[in-house]
Order: sequence, then C-alpha cells, then structure tokens
Amino acid sequence: MAAKNKVGKKIEDVQYLKTDAFFYLFGKFENHVFEDVDTNVLFTGSGRAALRLILEFYRLNKILADKNSQILVPRWLCYSVLSSIQKFCMPALTMNNGVRGVFVYHQYGYPQKMEEISDFCKEKDLFIIEDCANVFESYYHDKRLGTVGDAAIFSFSKLFPSLLGGTLMTGNKDLFNFSQTRLLHCKTKISCRKLSINTYFDRFLYECFKNTFLSESVKNLLEKSYGIIDRAYLIRDISLRIVNEQIKNGMWEQRKKNYKLVLEYFSDQPEYFRGLEREEVIPYVVPLIDKEENLKRMADALLAHNVMTGIYHFDVNRNLLNPNFKKCLWIPVHQGINSENMERICEIIKKA
Repeated sequence: MAAKNKVGKKIEDVQYLKTDAFFYLFGKFENHVFEDVDTNVLFTGSGRAALRLILEFYRLNKILADKNSQILVPRWLCYSVLSSIQKFCMPALTMNNGVRGVFVYHQYGYPQKMEEISDFCKEKDLFIIEDCANVFESYYHDKRLGTVGDAAIFSFSKLFPSLLGGTLMTGNKDLFNFSQTRLLHCKTKISCRKLSINTYFDRFLYECFKNTFLSESVKNLLEKSYGIIDRAYLIRDISLRIVNEQIKNGMWEQRKKNYKLVLEYFSDQPEYFRGLEREEVIPYVVPLIDKEENLKRMADALLAHNVMTGIYHFDVNRNLLNPNFKKCLWIPVHQGINSENMERICEIIKKA
C-alpha cells in the first residue's frame, strides 16, 4: 500500500500543481522563456487574458462585427474558454457563412494539420488563433506551434506549477502593438494591478487549502475568480520565476524521456498510439486509444493507484475542419514522474 501511495504522490505533486510557490515571490531572475522564438511575444496573466486581447483586437477592427460573428471551435473545448469567446462572438461547431476565424486547439500538445487548415482559411479569408494551452515546445513540419497562425495563446499552469501565467504570440504587428499598449496602460492603473494580484492570491489559497476543511470555500473562491480572470491581463513575476526554474532543472528532458518510455513499452501494441508523432512533440498527456471497456479497466486500475487520469475524447484526425473524436485514456508523462514510476504506470496499464 505504501508503494502505491508513493507512486500516486509523485504524480499528484505536479498534476495538482503543488509547489513551494511562496519561495518564488521575491528575488531577481533572468527570463529566458520563449527567447528563441522568432516572433512577437507578450506575457499575460493567463491564456484566457491573451485570448481576450486577441478577440478585442478583432472586434475593434470590425473583423468580428458584433457578438453574432462566429469563430469555429472544436468539440470538447474547456467551458471557461468558451465563456471568454462568448464575450466577443459566438463559438460555432460547424463551418458556415457567419464564421470569421478558427480556434485551432493543439490537443494534448499534438499538432493539428496546419497546412490543410491554413490553406482553407486563406481561401475563406479567416484568421487563425492557435490554442497552445497544452503546448510549450512542439513542432509541425519543423515549424514551432504558436507561430503558424495569426496569433496564439499559451497557458503556463497546464504544464508548470506556476499558479497562473500565459503568453500571447503573434506575427501581426498591429495586433502586437494593440496588445502591448493595453498591457502597458494596465500597468499604470491601480485597479488592473489589484485584479492581477487578487486572481493570483485566490489561486494560491486554493492550492494551499483545497485538500483541507476549507476546500469548498477555496473552490468557490477560485470559481468566482475564473469568471473574471480574462480581465486580469498582467502576469506576476512568480509565474516566470517558476517556469524558468523548471526549464533550467530539465523538465522538458524528463517529459521527453517519459514519452519515449511509454512508446517503447507498448511497441508491441502500436494501435494504442496510431498516428502520434514520435519526434518534435512534447505532450501534455499521451492519449491511449482502445475499446471503451478496455479503457475503463485501465482507468480504474490507475485510479486505484492514485494516478490522476480519466477517459476523454481525442481527435485522431487532428483537423478542426474534419475531426474524428475517439475515446482515449490519459497517460501522464509530466516532469514529476521519474523513469521508475513511469514504468510502473505502464505496468499497471498492461496488467489491466
């Protein structure tokens, strides 16, 4: 039983974003995040704050005429993202004459078929927003995700124990100048700075007390905060300190090692991961495709060992314009799992 708990704790530590965040509140640091990206980068309070800036720009320029204008989105998109979109336009699941842009979700860090999507959008005169919430450094045909479309959003807290924090990336100079001006103006306003601090504090309280007798209270606090988080434009240094420290400590190397281990462990069952890139991708989680009854057994076995997982939907076509969602099992490969525990997770799945 102790061994089971140990495996679970190793996974849980990062999955639930447990971090000694307090120790990152102060001190100087050099920020090397995205310094190698050859496009415009702005750090924001969250991925949703970056999305809001992008949609504000398109509304201001009448590309999105009003809230009846539509943007094509994938199925199973997070409701909080849909909530932010609906403040400026309507999300659509099928292509129609009212669509003015597409929101391309690189699900679990695996790239969509951007050549097909880009050609279609160029023909229809549609803008492309890349949702890189599950991505930091993955590529499509040697091109880094986030630099293919007109703009991209990143969300640090999906991959790092950074509390919050995100990025807006764009090659559109007008969009960059608009967003940069908005952020600079926000830094001069007490109300903006206060909102940023409050959202971080709410998230910090949630991480500290979510497994205590105060769990319900901090959960409600976080949910309330998430209703306005897209207006909290400013990133706090604590997020960038944590992200820089994680990168310096080799988090990507560990994720790559874990991913390779999973692929090699199940090399005799390639149907589990059909179509997934072996190189140029650092996944958020690895989707295992199988019959639903088999997935259920695997998920139950992992949950019994305190491994955070579940059965979700993954677009095996990886094409927003022609999706094909199949049920999959999440296999965690994050930097909190060492090679020994990664092998044990694979053993649990195989025995199930």
